[in-house]
Amino acid sequence: MKEELLERIREQYHRLERIREEDKKRWERIKELETKEIIKEYLSLTNMEGKSNFRRRYLTNDEMLEISLRGNMGYIDETNKIYVCLGKVKLSNNLKNNEYKRYMNIEKTSDSILIPLEKCEEFEKNNQVVFPEKIGINNYNEIQIEFIKTAVYEGQDKACKKILTKRKGE
Repeated sequence: MKEELLERIREQYHRLERIREEDKKRWERIKELETKEIIKEYLSLTNMEGKSNFRRRYLTNDEMLEISLRGNMGYIDETNKIYVCLGKVKLSNNLKNNEYKRYMNIEKTSDSILIPLEKCEEFEKNNQVVFPEKIGINNYNEIQIEFIKTAVYEGQDKACKKILTKRKGE
């Protein structure tokens, strides 16, 4: 993906981080204030005593990253041309070549292609292909998140190298 898009994803992620931290500080201050006698009395008199004693849940880093990515997914028009092999697919129709392999682009989920088995070798030679140990969309999602997380934190070059060296071999 283009560096400016990756930077936009980073900025959105960091903005979510800042919001989460500010909210945590506010919540800690509220809890601190609620221990003071005058505040306890006020809450009691206004029938609000115990109303804020619920558990707060904050977005995890992975959730913030996913929000940042999903909001920008439609803007990805240039990729590193790394595909994840999702395995063989058999289509039931009258075509001669009805066995294919399905590949999905690591950065652009909408870039999913079916290649006839006899043309897979050529496709794999002309593109960077990751062959995960487990085939399937759930494993693709894990690989994609790992790639994006590394790209955001350490840069695209590092993400490409990490995914390609870690995930090679059928």
